[in-house]
Amino acid sequence: GHSNQVTGVAFHPGGQQLVSTSRDATARLWQIDGTLLYKFSGYSTFGAAFSPDGQTLAIGYADAVRIYRISDLSLVSSLPSADVVSHLVYSPDGQLLASSSDLWHVGEARHIYHFQSSGDTPAFTNDGLALFIGRRTWRISNGKLIGEMESPLPEMLRTNDVWDSLDISLDGGTLAWGTPEGLY
Repeated sequence: GHSNQVTGVAFHPGGQQLVSTSRDATARLWQIDGTLLYKFSGYSTFGAAFSPDGQTLAIGYADAVRIYRISDLSLVSSLPSADVVSHLVYSPDGQLLASSSDLWHVGEARHIYHFQSSGDTPAFTNDGLALFIGRRTWRISNGKLIGEMESPLPEMLRTNDVWDSLDISLDGGTLAWGTPEGLY
């Protein structure tokens, strides 16, 4: 296993593999039975995501996200960021990749937007037209803020170690929002 804090985990869409990222300067690709398949070494890693078709793996580093082809684990592209790349998620069609602060077009290896964020978890709407990052909602077509959720309880002071976390149900009808104050 890892020798330092695990910063992220993600399942392959096929369900038989997963990746873990860590501050121990590795990301590790595992079989679901715990067999280590591959170790990416050299730099601390802060998040990962498999593309919806399972063909590529994105790993977040301190200054970039790197995309690897699953079939041979070769580097496909490296997409720069001004921030630590954490909490990665692909859009439903696999064309876009979001972190807690950036949005890239994967096929064009192009940076699209930088969002003001404090390390919160991103989640695309099921139609791919909007992106939640923590409590804020951004329109994909123009990068504009279109809304912000308010906590039902008084907000505690935020720290660098506490992030808003969220996910959207497969049918798009339910949003689960985890905050320092609780789950909503």
